[in-house]
Amino acid sequence: MTDHVSVQQKGENVVNEPANGTKSQITPRSRRQSQVQRLAPADLPREEAIRRLVLLHRLVRVSAESNHDVGKFLQGVAHLCSEQIGDMCTITMLNMRGQTYHVAAYDDPDPEIVALFRESLLEIDQIHVSQGWVASVIATGEAVLVPAIAIDAANQTAVPAFREFASRAGVASMLIVPIMGRSGVLGTLAMTRHTRGRPYTEDNQALLLELGQRVGLEVEGGVLIDSLRHEVAGRQFALDALVASEQRFLSIFHAASMGIQIMSPVGNVLESNPAFQAMTGYSEEELIAMQFHDLVHADDLEAVLNAFQQVRSGRQNALRLDLRLCARDGSVCWTRTTFAGVKEKGGRRSLSLIFAIMEDITAQKRADAELMELRQHLQRSIEGERLKLAQNLHDIPLQELYAVIYRLEELRLTTRPATSEIIGQVIGDIKRTLDGLRSTASDLRPPALSRFGLEKAIRSYAEDFRIKHPDIDLTLAVAQDQEFLAEDTRLVLFRVFQEAMANIVRHACSSAVQVRFSFDAEEARIEVTDNGRGFAVPDNWMVSAREGHYGLAGMAERVGAAGGVLALDSHPGGPTTVRAVVPC
Repeated sequence: MTDHVSVQQKGENVVNEPANGTKSQITPRSRRQSQVQRLAPADLPREEAIRRLVLLHRLVRVSAESNHDVGKFLQGVAHLCSEQIGDMCTITMLNMRGQTYHVAAYDDPDPEIVALFRESLLEIDQIHVSQGWVASVIATGEAVLVPAIAIDAANQTAVPAFREFASRAGVASMLIVPIMGRSGVLGTLAMTRHTRGRPYTEDNQALLLELGQRVGLEVEGGVLIDSLRHEVAGRQFALDALVASEQRFLSIFHAASMGIQIMSPVGNVLESNPAFQAMTGYSEEELIAMQFHDLVHADDLEAVLNAFQQVRSGRQNALRLDLRLCARDGSVCWTRTTFAGVKEKGGRRSLSLIFAIMEDITAQKRADAELMELRQHLQRSIEGERLKLAQNLHDIPLQELYAVIYRLEELRLTTRPATSEIIGQVIGDIKRTLDGLRSTASDLRPPALSRFGLEKAIRSYAEDFRIKHPDIDLTLAVAQDQEFLAEDTRLVLFRVFQEAMANIVRHACSSAVQVRFSFDAEEARIEVTDNGRGFAVPDNWMVSAREGHYGLAGMAERVGAAGGVLALDSHPGGPTTVRAVVPC
């Protein structure tokens, strides 16, 4: 983890005016703060609000996976922004004295552009804060949005080493926001659109401002944890600097927004900072008489004891996990906790102290739960509309078409032979239309699913599939569930099966398909395997959705909303297996 992070204080507002007359749009600070405070503004469309929530949820995952490694975290953020907002994402960070900055992370969907940018970096290391596209953002702390810009104008303010890159890669639109810490600007988060892309918008700017603030807090947290580790260790190994080191440590310890506990190797609380006391509602005197385990929620106790033992035994220098603390008033506080040990003097393996650093993530957990509830609500709404449409098809068009057939049959008996033959052809056309409508209604809501269970619905679908596709050998191995499974669970698994079978017909060129369905008291599983031509499995479902293939993303969304897991195993030229596991 690098400690080369400094803060540039905000100065006066600056407006960049390129030579072609295009003006950078700088958002007023009050407006930016109101945008940052609202995770998903009420006037956004539902799809955009969900996209924002998912993006911020993925940022939390990037943070968790980086384990306070600032470099790894920033690279993950660059990849996330490049993938979700596009095209090129470049993150710069101010260095120690705030007089220069360096490129800390970058990413682009095009590997050739990434290679070209890497070559440009070989020519430069430290950049003065007055140079480059990000200069005004560092100086003012204000975002810069340029929806459209000519390459000549862009190169006028670019760092010389990057001008060739900008000319070859293309820069058609630009969006730069500050990475904000608690005391000012830490760096910048810059997006550049290539010539073939669409311009950035104010919605992109609002979302990126939110990301910039969250990234700044995470960077400060990573630096804080690294600093604490060195400071606590320094108290043991550097007796000659004990007083100065202790003062620095205590300053961080008491001022930190994260809760910090210092414990003995057996878990006795030795010291706690005000932030931790606020989380739990206990005073420092009350906490000293307790063990840390006494504060942990019963459902998390086993995982915490295991983590504590791994750190105490030296198998892990530091370990991070999410756990719940039980506050004095009975409330529960979700925390992301890092346990780290301090070895005894002389570098021996035994520990003298263990400290825990806790970030309050109760709001994040609540947002995750609300996002999951929203997904489930959307799925139920979709299925409700499907059921209503299937019922309407059955009750109105199908019945009316049957009535038309009866009337035509009566008319046919009273007409001349030539006319009778034409009427017979019309009746045949209407019957084929009826078959199509019945098939559509069945796809929307299989009647056997609610009445007889998933097994019967699969077998009914299979019978129709064999008639329509006699060249494909379909084998079933399905358990008899009747009404054991909840209807929502049956519906999720059937939709996965239905989409997998549809994909086989459209894309796989298979001659044989195997379907397996089983369940027990804890989970239900469905698996569809074909011997077709296979394909390269995308790294994430959004890649398929962007290419216009929504089936895989839809399956993953349904299974995820039910608390399950969707797995896909395939490669070009080989078999494909779709597997869904959903809790009962």
